Amino acid sequence: MTTMPWVPDPACGDWVRAGLDLEGDGRWTIHTFVPRGFEAYARVLHPLRREVDGADVRWSQVAAAFGTPLRPTADLDRLCGRPWSGNEDVVTPQGEALEAPVEGLVPADVLAAVAERLARHTSTPDRGVVGVWEGIGGLVSSAGRASFVAWSPVWWLRWLVVPVWKLIRTVRRVAVELRHRRRARGTVEYGLAPPDPDAPAPGTGVLAVDAAAGPRLELPFRSHILFAAGIERFTGPGWIDDAPWIDDLDRRTSYPRTPAIFWPEDRAWVAANDVDDAWTLVGGSRALVDSLVADPALEAIELPAGAVLDAPSRSDSPDRPTRYRSR
Repeated sequence: MTTMPWVPDPACGDWVRAGLDLEGDGRWTIHTFVPRGFEAYARVLHPLRREVDGADVRWSQVAAAFGTPLRPTADLDRLCGRPWSGNEDVVTPQGEALEAPVEGLVPADVLAAVAERLARHTSTPDRGVVGVWEGIGGLVSSAGRASFVAWSPVWWLRWLVVPVWKLIRTVRRVAVELRHRRRARGTVEYGLAPPDPDAPAPGTGVLAVDAAAGPRLELPFRSHILFAAGIERFTGPGWIDDAPWIDDLDRRTSYPRTPAIFWPEDRAWVAANDVDDAWTLVGGSRALVDSLVADPALEAIELPAGAVLDAPSRSDSPDRPTRYRSR
């Protein structure tokens, strides 16, 4: 079986970092995640899910239900007319319950559709690099990773298991609030946690010790572990069996951990999904962006270069956290 080998030299991503906006200017633009210099940019929105039947619900449908405009840079809270909620689930005015997209994970059908388009717009669809955020619980060490099993004398209650992604999301938020919060000028800001002398050693998690302890690609607010993989690998579900950052627990869930950033060897485009976002940003050729926007399998919106992300909701809530390096 073909694997996705670890890339020990992160210098292959220096060109990506060189095109990004640096930390510290107080704004979050698309170039915090995808480099400047491409012809066009797009934002692929990850769908919500209707609780009653599991059907996908697009952001445009949510906007219509709440009577709000779907602006290119709008977030889910803006569409729902609510202050910052941390991407909580949605109940429409019509009483329809919707599960919010899981932040930092690209849904399987969205990933396959985007990957298919990306593969058509590079001369090296079989060669490229993907980056996985180092802060995923259990990735580099055993910290932050556990499985939960429920037992009961009533046999059918064994199957009532809380989805792992909901547990991770809840614990993640609580941990950040308790350990990393400091208040300044009425806003919540986050910084690096102090080192934990009792933390498990690198290599005790999903990744082998060389990748777990090796050098990272340092991008604004995030550090990534790199692996060699062409985008064509992600056009179907087979990549899950080959990905070294995924363990058996992930393979049994509906939300396997997807890479945070992709680029091909010929540097024709960059695609990125941040751990705090429910969308994927793509920078590339005009033809690529046009194909994403026109694809009926996707909800993609073109963005202008330099577009500022999530500023409206930030101003709505003085307690909205800024982004931070790791959890």
